[in-house]
Amino acid sequence: MDLRPLPRCTAETAAVNRTQMMHSKQSTQPKKKPPNRTIIGWREWASLPDVGVRSVRVKVDTGARTSALHAVDIEVVEASEPAVVRFRAQVHEDQAQLSPLVELPLVEVRAVKSSNGSTEQRPVVITRLAIGEEVWEAEVTLTVRDEMGFNMLLGRAAMRRRFWVDPGGSFLQGDAAPEVPPNTSNKNKSETKRA
Repeated sequence: MDLRPLPRCTAETAAVNRTQMMHSKQSTQPKKKPPNRTIIGWREWASLPDVGVRSVRVKVDTGARTSALHAVDIEVVEASEPAVVRFRAQVHEDQAQLSPLVELPLVEVRAVKSSNGSTEQRPVVITRLAIGEEVWEAEVTLTVRDEMGFNMLLGRAAMRRRFWVDPGGSFLQGDAAPEVPPNTSNKNKSETKRA
């Protein structure tokens, strides 16, 4: 067995070795162009036209998987086929303004772990969301968020492959929610007629 001491590695030779390793990795891997996505801040304005919500301040939360909307008068009607959930969305922090009574198909009732660590059973609906130029359908859980600073939380699942998040930015998509007409072809119902 050869017990000769190994040559000493100086800071200069370590830097050369790191540079060589980086260049060898770069040359073997094709360069990927990052996808073109909209950049949003940690808070944005959104609209939920299928729920009758013209404008709501949304907290963008990459730490949360599921999106959540502050709702009251939540009632799951399993007797109907398919099951539906009725609710009113509360969209302003002063808690004074309610949406009309909305009825949407129930996707499921899901166990969701809240930020305080407790698990809550929440109804899940699919509704259209609009932020800036983007309009898409997303799963949203319904819960009472009156103790929270924002009446809606936008989670990772709703943002996936759609946005880049700038944690230092606010309202990067404008000072008002986009105006989106309600979807008249769906079977959502509310107290008010939709145009």
